[in-house]
Amino acid sequence: MKNFLIILGICAILIFYTNIKNNTMNNTQGPFYHVVFFWMNNPDSTQEQEQLLSELELFMDKIPQPLSKHIGKPAGTPREVVDNTYQFSLVLNFESKESQDEYQTDPIHLEFIDRAQHLWKKVQVYDSYIATE
Repeated sequence: MKNFLIILGICAILIFYTNIKNNTMNNTQGPFYHVVFFWMNNPDSTQEQEQLLSELELFMDKIPQPLSKHIGKPAGTPREVVDNTYQFSLVLNFESKESQDEYQTDPIHLEFIDRAQHLWKKVQVYDSYIATE
């Protein structure tokens, strides 16, 4: 009987730990990161780069949902695992997935896409949650 209770206790601890770990790894309520990379149609055009940067800045000034906003350019780090072929990046931090979902359908976001999409040939998005707390 004593061994049975010990095994039962260990199982309960493992189940509890697994649930905590899974809830953290599948965190749908916590911080949400939306990372976007833009490859331009004419990457050598200074005028078009200035136009896209201007559109990104205007967009970031207006959009209310992100908690933090970052417009970036490739750092040019010469490592095999680094992709420096894009022209701009956008890193947005949201309070939750729900907040990011609101952002996706916000007329300000849709207007930005409509105004600037002619400047890019490819957009790649990576969305993520904080894996650990």
